[in-house]
Amino acid sequence: MVADNLLDLSHAPYLHPFLTPKEAPPPEFRIERDLRQDGDTVWSMHCNLNSRITPLLAVLWPDSPPLIEGYFDMRWQPPSNLLMVAGAAVMDTQRQEGAAIPMAHLLTPVDEHTTHYFWSQARNRMVGIPAVDEQVRIGINHAFEHEDEAMMAECYALMGTADLMSLKPVLLPGDGPALRTRRILARRIEAEISVERRAVQLRRSVPFPSAGPRAAKLLKAQIQPLQQLARQWVARRVASRDFGAQE
Repeated sequence: MVADNLLDLSHAPYLHPFLTPKEAPPPEFRIERDLRQDGDTVWSMHCNLNSRITPLLAVLWPDSPPLIEGYFDMRWQPPSNLLMVAGAAVMDTQRQEGAAIPMAHLLTPVDEHTTHYFWSQARNRMVGIPAVDEQVRIGINHAFEHEDEAMMAECYALMGTADLMSLKPVLLPGDGPALRTRRILARRIEAEISVERRAVQLRRSVPFPSAGPRAAKLLKAQIQPLQQLARQWVARRVASRDFGAQE
Protein backbone atom coordinates (compact mmCIF):
# COMPACT_ATOMS: atom_id res chain seq x y z
CA MET A 1 0.00 0.00 0.00
CA VAL A 2 2.88 2.39 0.71
CA ALA A 3 4.30 1.82 -2.77
CA ASP A 4 0.83 2.24 -4.29
CA ASN A 5 0.56 5.63 -2.63
CA LEU A 6 4.00 6.76 -3.82
CA LEU A 7 3.35 5.69 -7.39
CA ASP A 8 0.16 7.74 -7.76
CA LEU A 9 1.06 11.29 -6.77
CA SER A 10 -2.22 12.68 -8.10
CA HIS A 11 -3.38 12.51 -4.47
CA ALA A 12 -1.06 15.39 -3.49
CA PRO A 13 -3.57 18.24 -4.13
CA TYR A 14 -6.07 16.54 -1.81
CA LEU A 15 -3.70 15.57 0.97
CA HIS A 16 -0.47 17.64 0.98
CA PRO A 17 -0.76 21.45 1.28
CA PHE A 18 3.03 21.84 1.50
CA LEU A 19 3.43 20.00 -1.82
CA THR A 20 0.59 21.76 -3.68
CA PRO A 21 0.45 25.31 -5.10
CA LYS A 22 -1.62 27.67 -2.95
CA GLU A 23 -3.06 29.63 -5.86
CA ALA A 24 -5.62 28.32 -8.34
CA PRO A 25 -4.10 27.07 -11.62
CA PRO A 26 -4.04 29.55 -14.53
CA PRO A 27 -6.04 28.95 -17.74
CA GLU A 28 -2.95 27.66 -19.56
CA PHE A 29 -2.26 25.04 -16.88
CA ARG A 30 -2.15 21.45 -18.13
CA ILE A 31 -1.31 18.05 -16.71
CA GLU A 32 0.75 15.33 -18.36
CA ARG A 33 0.89 11.78 -16.99
CA ASP A 34 2.87 8.86 -18.37
CA LEU A 35 3.75 5.28 -17.50
CA ARG A 36 6.97 3.58 -18.62
CA GLN A 37 8.29 0.10 -17.97
CA ASP A 38 11.78 -1.18 -18.74
CA GLY A 39 12.07 -4.80 -17.68
CA ASP A 40 11.19 -4.85 -13.99
CA THR A 41 11.67 -1.09 -13.57
CA VAL A 42 8.48 1.00 -13.58
CA TRP A 43 8.28 4.79 -13.98
CA SER A 44 5.24 6.83 -12.94
CA MET A 45 5.60 10.27 -14.56
CA HIS A 46 3.77 13.36 -13.28
CA CYS A 47 4.21 16.75 -14.92
CA ASN A 48 2.30 20.02 -14.34
CA LEU A 49 2.92 22.59 -17.06
CA ASN A 50 2.35 26.34 -16.53
CA SER A 51 1.88 25.65 -12.85
CA ARG A 52 2.30 27.79 -9.76
CA ILE A 53 5.21 26.74 -7.53
CA THR A 54 4.56 24.69 -4.40
CA PRO A 55 5.38 26.01 -0.90
CA LEU A 56 8.14 23.38 -0.56
CA LEU A 57 9.91 24.42 -3.76
CA ALA A 58 9.31 28.12 -3.06
CA VAL A 59 11.52 27.69 0.00
CA LEU A 60 14.34 26.57 -2.29
CA TRP A 61 13.58 28.96 -5.15
CA PRO A 62 12.09 32.19 -3.77
CA ASP A 63 12.69 34.13 -7.01
CA SER A 64 11.09 31.56 -9.33
CA PRO A 65 9.06 32.78 -12.33
CA PRO A 66 5.27 33.04 -11.87
CA LEU A 67 4.63 29.88 -13.88
CA ILE A 68 6.90 26.84 -13.89
CA GLU A 69 7.05 23.19 -14.91
CA GLY A 70 6.45 21.08 -11.82
CA TYR A 71 7.51 17.46 -12.10
CA PHE A 72 7.33 14.41 -9.85
CA ASP A 73 8.66 11.30 -11.59
CA MET A 74 8.73 8.15 -9.48
CA ARG A 75 10.92 5.15 -10.37
CA TRP A 76 10.17 1.79 -8.75
CA GLN A 77 12.55 -1.18 -8.72
CA PRO A 78 12.05 -4.52 -6.93
CA PRO A 79 11.65 -5.40 -4.23
CA SER A 80 10.39 -1.90 -3.28
CA ASN A 81 13.08 0.74 -3.81
CA LEU A 82 11.81 4.03 -5.20
CA LEU A 83 13.52 7.16 -6.48
CA MET A 84 11.53 10.35 -6.94
CA VAL A 85 12.99 12.86 -9.40
CA ALA A 86 11.14 16.01 -8.40
CA GLY A 87 11.43 19.74 -8.76
CA ALA A 88 10.37 22.93 -10.51
CA ALA A 89 11.92 24.21 -13.72
CA VAL A 90 11.71 27.17 -16.05
CA MET A 91 9.30 26.27 -18.83
CA ASP A 92 10.82 24.85 -22.02
CA THR A 93 14.34 24.36 -20.58
CA GLN A 94 14.32 20.52 -20.31
CA ARG A 95 14.48 21.00 -16.53
CA GLN A 96 17.99 22.45 -16.72
CA GLU A 97 17.09 25.62 -14.79
CA GLY A 98 15.23 25.48 -11.51
CA ALA A 99 15.03 23.72 -8.16
CA ALA A 100 15.51 19.96 -7.87
CA ILE A 101 14.74 17.87 -4.80
CA PRO A 102 15.33 14.16 -5.53
CA MET A 103 14.20 11.71 -2.87
CA ALA A 104 14.82 8.03 -2.10
CA HIS A 105 12.08 5.85 -0.59
CA LEU A 106 13.15 2.38 0.62
CA LEU A 107 10.47 -0.03 1.84
CA THR A 108 11.27 -3.18 3.82
CA PRO A 109 8.37 -5.36 5.04
CA VAL A 110 8.48 -6.48 8.66
CA ASP A 111 5.48 -8.80 8.46
CA GLU A 112 2.14 -9.01 6.67
CA HIS A 113 0.87 -5.82 8.32
CA THR A 114 3.95 -3.64 8.93
CA THR A 115 6.65 -2.05 6.77
CA HIS A 116 9.85 -0.13 7.55
CA TYR A 117 9.93 3.09 5.54
CA PHE A 118 13.28 4.86 5.06
CA TRP A 119 13.53 8.11 3.11
CA SER A 120 16.12 10.73 2.31
CA GLN A 121 16.22 13.85 0.16
CA ALA A 122 18.75 16.16 -1.46
CA ARG A 123 18.50 19.52 -3.20
CA ASN A 124 20.43 21.79 -5.53
CA ARG A 125 19.46 25.18 -4.03
CA MET A 126 19.72 26.81 -0.60
CA VAL A 127 22.31 24.21 0.39
CA GLY A 128 24.23 24.41 3.66
CA ILE A 129 21.65 26.59 5.44
CA PRO A 130 20.53 24.91 8.70
CA ALA A 131 17.26 26.86 8.89
CA VAL A 132 16.28 25.66 5.41
CA ASP A 133 17.37 22.11 6.27
CA GLU A 134 14.99 22.11 9.21
CA GLN A 135 12.11 23.73 7.33
CA VAL A 136 12.29 21.18 4.53
CA ARG A 137 12.69 18.26 6.94
CA ILE A 138 9.71 19.30 9.06
CA GLY A 139 7.50 19.88 6.02
CA ILE A 140 8.27 16.55 4.37
CA ASN A 141 8.15 14.60 7.61
CA HIS A 142 4.75 16.10 8.43
CA ALA A 143 3.43 15.01 5.03
CA PHE A 144 4.58 11.44 5.60
CA GLU A 145 3.66 10.99 9.26
CA HIS A 146 0.48 13.06 9.64
CA GLU A 147 -1.01 12.98 6.15
CA ASP A 148 0.08 9.86 4.24
CA GLU A 149 0.38 7.57 7.26
CA ALA A 150 -2.97 8.59 8.74
CA MET A 151 -4.73 8.12 5.39
CA MET A 152 -3.17 4.69 4.77
CA ALA A 153 -3.91 3.47 8.30
CA GLU A 154 -7.60 4.36 7.87
CA CYS A 155 -7.73 2.72 4.42
CA TYR A 156 -6.10 -0.43 5.78
CA ALA A 157 -8.59 -0.62 8.63
CA LEU A 158 -11.49 -0.28 6.17
CA MET A 159 -10.00 -2.97 3.89
CA GLY A 160 -9.72 -5.54 6.66
CA THR A 161 -7.07 -7.47 4.72
CA ALA A 162 -3.53 -7.06 3.37
CA ASP A 163 -4.59 -8.54 0.03
CA LEU A 164 -5.94 -5.55 -1.88
CA MET A 165 -6.69 -7.49 -5.07
CA SER A 166 -8.92 -9.95 -3.20
CA LEU A 167 -11.35 -7.04 -2.75
CA LYS A 168 -11.66 -6.70 -6.55
CA PRO A 169 -11.10 -2.93 -6.54
CA VAL A 170 -12.21 -0.62 -9.33
CA LEU A 171 -9.00 0.44 -11.08
CA LEU A 172 -8.47 4.00 -12.34
CA PRO A 173 -5.87 5.17 -14.90
CA GLY A 174 -3.61 6.41 -12.11
CA ASP A 175 -3.44 2.89 -10.66
CA GLY A 176 -1.50 1.58 -13.68
CA PRO A 177 2.04 1.91 -12.25
CA ALA A 178 1.12 0.34 -8.90
CA LEU A 179 -0.70 -2.53 -10.62
CA ARG A 180 2.37 -3.28 -12.75
CA THR A 181 4.65 -3.35 -9.71
CA ARG A 182 2.26 -5.74 -7.97
CA ARG A 183 2.35 -8.07 -10.96
CA ILE A 184 6.16 -7.94 -11.11
CA LEU A 185 6.45 -8.79 -7.41
CA ALA A 186 3.92 -11.63 -7.71
CA ARG A 187 5.84 -13.11 -10.66
CA ARG A 188 9.23 -12.84 -8.93
CA ILE A 189 7.92 -14.29 -5.67
CA GLU A 190 6.37 -17.24 -7.51
CA ALA A 191 9.65 -17.83 -9.40
CA GLU A 192 11.61 -17.81 -6.12
CA ILE A 193 9.17 -20.25 -4.50
CA SER A 194 9.45 -22.55 -7.55
CA VAL A 195 13.25 -22.62 -7.25
CA GLU A 196 13.00 -23.49 -3.55
CA ARG A 197 10.52 -26.26 -4.31
CA ARG A 198 12.81 -27.77 -6.95
CA ALA A 199 15.75 -27.61 -4.53
CA VAL A 200 13.76 -29.49 -1.87
CA GLN A 201 12.68 -32.13 -4.40
CA LEU A 202 16.30 -32.58 -5.52
CA ARG A 203 17.52 -33.07 -1.97
CA ARG A 204 14.85 -35.69 -1.41
CA SER A 205 15.70 -37.59 -4.60
CA VAL A 206 19.49 -37.83 -4.06
CA PRO A 207 20.48 -40.56 -1.54
CA PHE A 208 23.20 -39.65 0.92
CA PRO A 209 25.20 -42.27 2.89
CA SER A 210 24.31 -42.63 6.51
CA ALA A 211 26.83 -41.44 9.08
CA GLY A 212 25.76 -44.11 11.54
CA PRO A 213 27.82 -46.95 13.15
CA ARG A 214 27.93 -49.01 9.97
CA ALA A 215 29.45 -46.14 7.96
CA ALA A 216 32.06 -45.53 10.69
CA LYS A 217 33.03 -49.23 10.68
CA LEU A 218 33.49 -49.24 6.90
CA LEU A 219 35.63 -46.09 7.06
CA LYS A 220 37.85 -47.60 9.77
CA ALA A 221 38.35 -50.76 7.70
CA GLN A 222 39.57 -48.63 4.79
CA ILE A 223 41.96 -46.52 6.89
CA GLN A 224 43.65 -49.30 8.90
CA PRO A 225 45.62 -50.81 5.95
CA LEU A 226 46.93 -47.35 5.04
CA GLN A 227 48.03 -46.74 8.63
CA GLN A 228 49.86 -50.10 8.64
CA LEU A 229 51.72 -49.28 5.43
CA ALA A 230 52.78 -45.90 6.85
CA ARG A 231 54.19 -47.51 10.01
CA GLN A 232 56.17 -50.07 7.94
CA TRP A 233 57.65 -47.31 5.76
CA VAL A 234 58.83 -45.32 8.82
CA ALA A 235 60.34 -48.46 10.40
CA ARG A 236 62.38 -49.22 7.25
CA ARG A 237 63.67 -45.64 7.08
CA VAL A 238 64.78 -45.68 10.71
CA ALA A 239 66.50 -49.06 10.28
CA SER A 240 68.47 -47.83 7.26
CA ARG A 241 69.40 -44.54 9.06
CA ASP A 242 68.31 -42.35 6.12
CA PHE A 243 65.01 -41.10 7.53
CA GLY A 244 64.51 -37.59 6.24
CA ALA A 245 67.66 -37.70 4.05
CA GLN A 246 68.10 -35.14 1.28
CA GLU A 247 67.98 -36.40 -2.28
